[in-house]
Amino acid sequence: NGWKIIYLSRKNLFRRIISAKVANSRHQWLYHDSKSGSDYSTSFKIHVDGEKLLTSLEKAEISELKDKALLEQLPYIEIFYEDDLLKAEQHQKTADKIFDFLGVQSAPIETNMVRTPYQNLAEVIENYDEIAALLSKTKYAHYLEED
Repeated sequence: NGWKIIYLSRKNLFRRIISAKVANSRHQWLYHDSKSGSDYSTSFKIHVDGEKLLTSLEKAEISELKDKALLEQLPYIEIFYEDDLLKAEQHQKTADKIFDFLGVQSAPIETNMVRTPYQNLAEVIENYDEIAALLSKTKYAHYLEED
């Protein structure tokens, strides 16, 4: 049918869930660079319910397995946020990889979108110590090491 799929994923499901929770709470998914600076407030914090987080992580894992099973028979390229999009210097290389996959000529790319300024999740999760303690006792503990 000529379909080619670009599958965007995050390796760190914990960060993916927190990112979505922050965006939903702020009602803002995208941030643009501007002359006046980012409109992102670093004082914004969210409360995370530990049991809901564990449920969300389990659902995310199951969803990824289902996605992979569906993609098995289809032409697709997997792009990981952490490897391919996190740093601006990776953007052109990633775009070139996608252009090649699609069979189209490479072109220069640029964006005015910027990453949210928080790096450490403790800066955005008001009960981070509680969440870290909970995750450290589960199979999801490795997500804390990646933070």
